[in-house]
Amino acid sequence: MNKRYEELDSLRGIAAMLVFIFHMLMILPNSWKEGLIWHLINLSPLHHLLIGDKRVIFFFILSGFVLSLPFFRKKRLSYPSFIIRRIVRLYIPYAIAITFAILTSIYFSKGGNSELGGLFNALWMAPVDVELIINHYLFIGNYNVYAYNIAIWSLIHELRIAFIFPLLMVMAIRFRWKINLALGVGLAVIGAAIHLILQDPYQPIYKTLFYILMFIIGILISKYKSNLLEGYKSLNKGFKIGLFIIGYLIYNYSDFIGNPLLADWLTSIGVSILLVIVLGSTLASKILLWRPLKYLGKISYGVYLYHLPVLLTLLYVFYGKIPIIIIMGLAVIITLIISNLAWYFIEKPSIKLAKFLSDKFSYNIKEPVLVEEKRSS
Repeated sequence: MNKRYEELDSLRGIAAMLVFIFHMLMILPNSWKEGLIWHLINLSPLHHLLIGDKRVIFFFILSGFVLSLPFFRKKRLSYPSFIIRRIVRLYIPYAIAITFAILTSIYFSKGGNSELGGLFNALWMAPVDVELIINHYLFIGNYNVYAYNIAIWSLIHELRIAFIFPLLMVMAIRFRWKINLALGVGLAVIGAAIHLILQDPYQPIYKTLFYILMFIIGILISKYKSNLLEGYKSLNKGFKIGLFIIGYLIYNYSDFIGNPLLADWLTSIGVSILLVIVLGSTLASKILLWRPLKYLGKISYGVYLYHLPVLLTLLYVFYGKIPIIIIMGLAVIITLIISNLAWYFIEKPSIKLAKFLSDKFSYNIKEPVLVEEKRSS
């Protein structure tokens, strides 16, 4: 079963690159988005390149699935051990990456460019603000999380949910899927209702309520994966292809629904279908275990953290001097190089440190936080 980690990492790498492509498309000159080709892309299967925010739902569901596996294997995990491992793993690479983003913003930003897309002119526009910078390191207050690197907004929810993840696991182990799903939907509705009233543009804590549902879905797929995979493998080839098409269409076109809440719920359904297919498909396994995809999965966190600062820096330095397509290509190459270096010199040491610290805490705790899994009736 451990080999599945590599396949799921490959999925994470693909999703990170799709986020990168989405941001590049959003930065393209406005004149490029007025022609027939752009509209055809929007209506074609390539529409998935224009839904970068949906990748975050994929990340959350996949995190719920992967993080829950040790709990369902009845591994003894203390609460401090889990929290330390999760936070150290995420935070140290983040802290270094946000430093890179802040420094490049201060040094290279020239206040935007009206020729480029809206995303370009929404980033690196905030004046140097010590309080804002401190908030980016401490994750405190309700601040402009888009000032230096828009991609970090999802990490805020990842870290918040890490503190309650063991509680979500207790619920998943002790209660049936209907109760857990109802809990997630209820929290999402509460979060969405508060947002309708307050309309906060940043990431206040009530928005985290909405994303807890995605983690719960990942946990439930993990809990019932044997049943889900047995059901999938019992289907004939035609039904499997049909299921893939349904999952892809739901995931790819859910944003056509006007209601954002329902759109994200549909996206979650599409992601869930596709995740089960990946877990149960021999062909998908072979594709995702292709060495370049495994490499991309290994450095996916770095790709996610560094691609925007690299892209914005290159645009400020070279836009108008060389073709923008060449700038985009350079951004991909440099991001991959930096992400590879970040993996070896930042992430791997962070993972070792996280394990060392979490093991020390686990030795001091005699009882695990979670009871053994009870079979659902």
